[in-house]
Order: sequence, then structure tokens, then C-alpha cells
Amino acid sequence: MKKIDEKEMGINLKAIKWSWAITGIALLLWAIYDYITTYTYSIVLIILNLQITIYFAITQVCKWKAGIKIDWGIIIAIILFFLNLVLSIWNYFFH
Repeated sequence: MKKIDEKEMGINLKAIKWSWAITGIALLLWAIYDYITTYTYSIVLIILNLQITIYFAITQVCKWKAGIKIDWGIIIAIILFFLNLVLSIWNYFFH
């Protein structure tokens, strides 16, 4: 019975990965289209930055809790994505 549960978990994980990737690509294309047509940042870019920042941050926290070595390159990427998120929000609401 346990192998069925692990197999189902693997299937669900694969589905989540594919849906996340497709959603990210769609948001990226939408953000590029909005920027090309309006020359301004849109809420779509903010959502995309938020999605990427949350994914990498939670991945690193879970690795840290599990005792896995933290990749400092990813930490720097999280900080850069967070700064980009803050600047995008600032530009969207106060520009």
C-alpha cells in the first residue's frame, strides 16, 4: 500500500512541476508583451517575481531544515529577485 502512495505523490509532484513551469512561461510571455506594447511594468511581472522568489526561498528553507548544505548562489538569487520584486511594486504603484 505504501508504494502506491509514493507513486501517487511522485505523479502529483510531476504535475505540480509542469503546471508551475507552464504558468511561469505564460506569465513571462504576458509580461514581455505588456512591456513591449505599453513600455511599463505590469502586475504580471510582480506576480512572476513573487512566484520565483517564494519558490526559491521555500526550497532553501526546507533544505536548511533538512540539514542539506545551502547554496549561496541561490541565496544571492533570492535576494536579487526580492529586490526586483520591491522595485517592480514601487514602479507599478508609484510611477
